[in-house]
Amino acid sequence: MIFTTTRGVLKVGNALELIKDVSDESVKLVLADYPFKVRGGRKKYFEFLKATAQEFCRVLTDDGWLAVINNPSNLFRLAPYLQDLEFRNEVVLVRPHSFHPPGMFGFKHNALWLLSKKKQKLNLPKKMSDVMEYQNGYRGHGGWHPEVIPEWLAQLIVVTTTDEGDVVLDPFLGSGTTAVVAERLGRRWIGFEINPEYAEIAVQRIKAELAKKKQTGLMGR
Repeated sequence: MIFTTTRGVLKVGNALELIKDVSDESVKLVLADYPFKVRGGRKKYFEFLKATAQEFCRVLTDDGWLAVINNPSNLFRLAPYLQDLEFRNEVVLVRPHSFHPPGMFGFKHNALWLLSKKKQKLNLPKKMSDVMEYQNGYRGHGGWHPEVIPEWLAQLIVVTTTDEGDVVLDPFLGSGTTAVVAERLGRRWIGFEINPEYAEIAVQRIKAELAKKKQTGLMGR
C-alpha cells in the first residue's frame, strides 16, 4: 500500500528495504521511535539496530538530525553504530507506570537521543528540562497502538530540528503521529510502517488532519 499527500508519502513494508529508495543526504530529520524487538530474537535485533543506524546516517543531510527513542538497554547496543554523529542531547521520558523485570530496578523510562551530522544547537522554543513525563499509546479511528509517542513530543522534535519545507523521515511510523505533525507544521515527510493495520490508522489520522487544515483555511477567508 502507498498513500500520498502533497507533502508526503506513506509506504507499507520493511523499513530496511524501503529506505534503500531514499536518496543520500536528502532528509533533515530521521525520527526513529524504535520497536523494542524484532522476529528472530536478540541477535537479529542487534543486526537490525546496526543496519538501520547505517541507513539513517546515509540519508541525513550534512546538517541533519537523528532523533532516537528506545529503552536504555537497546540504546546501549545501538550506540556503537552512531559514532559518526555528534551526540547533542538526551531527554529522559518518564512513564506513569513501572515495568519490573526479575532481578532489576523498576523500569519507568525511555530515552530520547538527539544526534546530528555536525555540531549544532537545537532551536529550542524556550528553556526546557531534559526530563519529561509522557504517556505513550494512541486509540482512535477504529484502532489502537500501544507505543505511540504523544503529538506534543513529536511536534517538539520537529520544531527544534527542522524548518518549513524540510524532509522528515519516520521509518517506524506506527499510527502516523510524525506524519500528522509534519502536515500541520508544513514539513515534507516520508513514513514506513510494516503493519498494515497501523498504517490504515495512520492514513485516517492524516486525512483528518488535512480536513481540519482545509476547514480552518476556509474559515479564515
